[in-house]
Amino acid sequence: MRKCGPDPVDQRFGPYRGRVARLLREGELAGYAHLEMEVWWQVEGPFWRPRWTNGRELPHWHVAVRDEDGKWIYGDAVEDDVDEALHELAASHFDWYTGTYTLEWLDGVDAESVAREYFV
Repeated sequence: MRKCGPDPVDQRFGPYRGRVARLLREGELAGYAHLEMEVWWQVEGPFWRPRWTNGRELPHWHVAVRDEDGKWIYGDAVEDDVDEALHELAASHFDWYTGTYTLEWLDGVDAESVAREYFV
């Protein structure tokens, strides 16, 4: 396939790109989240000569949360509502199918350690 133009970069996600966060529920550690950005394209043209157009960068969440038995549950999802994702990030709010969490962003050694243990 041929791309029509360079990969787009949504600068609004700059402060969050590649970051790792603790997921807190009522102030207690409930899990971790890692945010990566991915470019998604529309495919246009005939099947014998398709091309990728209208690329846009979307947030891709990788999540690890504990269930009631203390077992880790892993999941991932791509958020296609970019404005809603930015609103939630700015509010340090995170909705997942297991509940609603507060994001506490990690830096440095803490972020690297969590990323290596849960998301590599």
